[in-house]
Amino acid sequence: MPLLNPIRKKDAGAKVKKAWLVTKKPDTMPRTNRDLLVLLKQEVMTAQAIEQQVTFLHDLLFQVEKSTWVTAAHEIININNSRISSKKSAIKKALKTSELKPFIFLNNLN
Repeated sequence: MPLLNPIRKKDAGAKVKKAWLVTKKPDTMPRTNRDLLVLLKQEVMTAQAIEQQVTFLHDLLFQVEKSTWVTAAHEIININNSRISSKKSAIKKALKTSELKPFIFLNNLN
């Protein structure tokens, strides 16, 4: 699991910016093909800086997409039985199915 370590970078002025350094073991995360649209505040960035930002986003998304975080952020609302379920096994089962039964909803708690 990557560790996020805060580091401080000083500008030419007196302002101090806070950045995050991602430290991880090499080859612990599988690389996936995903399309990312990255909007940058700076007009000029080197290819290496852009690649670093994309790598950071990929690592962040990899951690967020783990099943433990997804199941913690969802609940199942069953209108047929008038029940709301937060059981992790039921949420995993609902996520694996291609289509939910009528009046059963997967609700994101965020």
